[in-house]
Amino acid sequence: MQQTTTWGKPQRTALAAAVLVSLLGAAPMAQAGSSYTFNENPLSGPSDLGYFNIANGINNSGVIVGNYASTSNTNPGFVGNTSITYGVDGNGSRLVNVLGINSAGDIVGTYQGALGAGSIFYATPSAYSATTPTLALGLDTNTHGNSVNGETVGGITDTGLIVGTNILANGAQYIYEYNIAGNTFTDLSLPISATILGGIKVTGVSSDGTYITGNYGAYGTDGYVYDTVTNVFTTISPTAGSSIFAEGVNKYGEVVGYTQDKTTGDSAGFIFSAVTAGFVSTQIIDTSYDVYTTFNGVNDKGVIIGNNGYDYVIFTATPNASAVPLPGAAWLMGSGLLLGLRLLKRKV
Repeated sequence: MQQTTTWGKPQRTALAAAVLVSLLGAAPMAQAGSSYTFNENPLSGPSDLGYFNIANGINNSGVIVGNYASTSNTNPGFVGNTSITYGVDGNGSRLVNVLGINSAGDIVGTYQGALGAGSIFYATPSAYSATTPTLALGLDTNTHGNSVNGETVGGITDTGLIVGTNILANGAQYIYEYNIAGNTFTDLSLPISATILGGIKVTGVSSDGTYITGNYGAYGTDGYVYDTVTNVFTTISPTAGSSIFAEGVNKYGEVVGYTQDKTTGDSAGFIFSAVTAGFVSTQIIDTSYDVYTTFNGVNDKGVIIGNNGYDYVIFTATPNASAVPLPGAAWLMGSGLLLGLRLLKRKV
């Protein structure tokens, strides 16, 4: 907080204290523990929960969303222990995939319409048990001189922005932000080509909308994290012999995802920092189950959601070690301490 009062010793002392409290309290913390507590099967429902359950996201209240194969051979989505069953396909099977949830419990995802056409939906908690969602998203109105052939969705922010990708007739793809309140689409100008081979996909957005993550290029070639404030696009590349998939991001720029060995198919989770543009932790697996671990989302508390095993067991993963400041944040905190000490020592 900036002061505009006359500079006397009391004001400098107060400012120094404010600087220290602000920096120490607000510095983003990376959950950089080398070990994690895995809680498998954290859901007690829905009542028809079967096998092949996929977790896609988790909000700051710990509510998990995703898709599952029910005991009646349908494919509903879920929010916590509630089944989401919008729409049916031509064979009568429900096909719903909940892909994101914000702090208010608003969800986004895709569902199969009665005529077989896929649709993007938005729903508030009051519409969880309804037969139709709160809103079926229309096509992006920004055509860039072409027709829009389709759209994907990757998440929703706490301020009501839905983020995804539109796909044009000429093959170009743009990341869009849809403002629910204003019913408007805005296409983002990324520092990469809109016609990149393999396209670009959004898989997650931070709760405050600062960071967007996903994958681009050929399957498993590169992940990315995009800072919408600074317009910095950071590539997340795999090691030799592996594919990589960036799946979720929180407001501190912590990206989670997984790598997959191209030979064995084994997968392991990772955490990547948009602040330092480097990996925080890699090759994270739940050894109590098997060597197939995927990280699919992360909330602002550092709790990770994902899947284990070829049976797709849902888990939450919480780091055991104390949170460690990111290098950038540690430098900033150190600078703040020096500034505070200098202000305190300076004479009137």
